[in-house]
Amino acid sequence: WDDIKVQAMFKEHGELASSLLMNDARSGKNYAFVNFKEPAAAQKAIEALNGMDTRTEEEKAAMEAEEAEKKAKKAEEEAAAEAKEDGAEPKEAAEDEKKEEEGEKK
Repeated sequence: WDDIKVQAMFKEHGELASSLLMNDARSGKNYAFVNFKEPAAAQKAIEALNGMDTRTEEEKAAMEAEEAEKKAKKAEEEAAAEAKEDGAEPKEAAEDEKKEEEGEKK
């Protein structure tokens, strides 16, 4: 995002007095502060844009991939913890052992 895109998005709803675009380095989120010359235009923009997802398709895909990766890692950790509680071997060790046994049989 840049100031021109932010102004274009909000100008549809009324004349702007000022705008400021800021980025939070920690979270990577962008924030826009927009002032309208008329309060009615500000209200119109709020009604039209509040809750709108302004991320790009690439940003959405990246976030979905990141969340899927986190879920997979969490499921893996839970399975390992469960196996440890049950006294069973972790999945990878059991698979390696099975492959070794199959190799000995041949």
